[in-house]
Amino acid sequence: MDLEPTADAAPLSADAAPLSADAAPPAGFERIDAAPFPLLRASLPSGLTLWFAPKAGATSVFAELVFQAGGRYEDEATSGASHMLEHMLFVGTERWTQAEVRAVIDRAGGVHNGFTGQEQVGYWARLPAGECATALDWLDQIAFHPTLPADEFDREREVVFEERGGHDPWLIRTLHDFGVPMSLSEARGRAIFPGSSRSRPQIGDEASLDALSIDQLRAFYAAHYTAENADLVVVGDERPADVLALAITTFEGLPHGARHQPPMDYGPPELGGRDSSWSPQISDRCVVSLGARGPALDAPDAAAADVLARYLDRVLEHDLRETRGITYGVSAWNYTLSDGGEFTVTVETDCSHKDEVADAVDALIDATAAGTVDAPRFEEARSSRAGGDALKLEGPTAWGDFVEERTTLAGPFARPVTPARVAAVTSDDMVTVAQTWLKPNQRRIWFSRAALTVTQAWIVGLGLGVPLAGWLGRRFWRWRRSRRG
Repeated sequence: MDLEPTADAAPLSADAAPLSADAAPPAGFERIDAAPFPLLRASLPSGLTLWFAPKAGATSVFAELVFQAGGRYEDEATSGASHMLEHMLFVGTERWTQAEVRAVIDRAGGVHNGFTGQEQVGYWARLPAGECATALDWLDQIAFHPTLPADEFDREREVVFEERGGHDPWLIRTLHDFGVPMSLSEARGRAIFPGSSRSRPQIGDEASLDALSIDQLRAFYAAHYTAENADLVVVGDERPADVLALAITTFEGLPHGARHQPPMDYGPPELGGRDSSWSPQISDRCVVSLGARGPALDAPDAAAADVLARYLDRVLEHDLRETRGITYGVSAWNYTLSDGGEFTVTVETDCSHKDEVADAVDALIDATAAGTVDAPRFEEARSSRAGGDALKLEGPTAWGDFVEERTTLAGPFARPVTPARVAAVTSDDMVTVAQTWLKPNQRRIWFSRAALTVTQAWIVGLGLGVPLAGWLGRRFWRWRRSRRG
């Protein structure tokens, strides 16, 4: 049983000096000055791109392989393939069984996982300092040397079905086949990005997962898991020259292919007004959700959009929850991708208050676009967002996540949203975002409510049950009389 890393380089020492701001980048690297921490980039002979963030004093090393795959690269026939591949890559490699894949990281005292997003699929490991060789060898094995066995495919597909909550009932499948969205996020995505894969669930739907074959999965793997379509991210207190040498040695002879870019497969948004959707919940709770397009990941106004989302969150929380007491919870978010974002405001309330809540959301956005800003709430929103972003950049994993998010971009780190950029946002910047992205005809509010609440079910049951009981009673009485006669 081969559990040892095979890379030739020895484990790296943890005595790397911090990267000076004015020093020349180490040989083989270029410096990425726009990042909020020291960051180096190198192109490996294999075609892989290496991103290394030397973090002085780190007691662990974080390593991640990111592929330009995910839901946006799928069509109707392959919907869910990216997520299925994420599962299948942990089933076994050319050197390791499924149990051994886990054992390599566990034995070294580390943790590992994978993720599937709309534009990326990633695999990562975090281990104690000095275990960089183990991390890179493990990533190379699972990502570039999986076995993808056919006899495990059906079993793993059932695991995915369980992850998504089981198989859909016949009625749900039929409604979905007729184009009825099965979730609020799906309805919102269809309107904001019509015709796009962005509205499909990343885990796949019932029909696509049922129809997906192991041959389709292997073809999807071959098209997307190539050196040019991948980025290696390493964060730790390591010598840059050693990381580069180890990456070159470990990732040799990789398959080649094109660098994929997310397809621009959507038309103009179909927004404005209000709409309703149904959910399988059973309580008389209503989700009021505003949706609109927003700026892309590195757009000049992305930081201001983040502050606007936090501002709307704070003002609505104070108004609807603390003052009126008509909401269970408020959230606002500017969810960005490489070519465009989705701006959302979501409020949970009793269905009797849904119109009042929707009116409050519309009124606040219109007032903000007109230049009416609550100055203390704005300051609170800006400092909260900047402080939260700063806290998220404390550990090696957080640095790695920041780099990973931007590997989808053709020109990475042109305008990254950093705590410093957020702190520089003015109220005028925030007003401009509201004016640009949240005009009445550029947004829509959805009401998502239960298709049948418990109370309604009792009423329907009584309405059907009482006449049925009476009919059965009469039939029984007649039967008894006939027996006596």
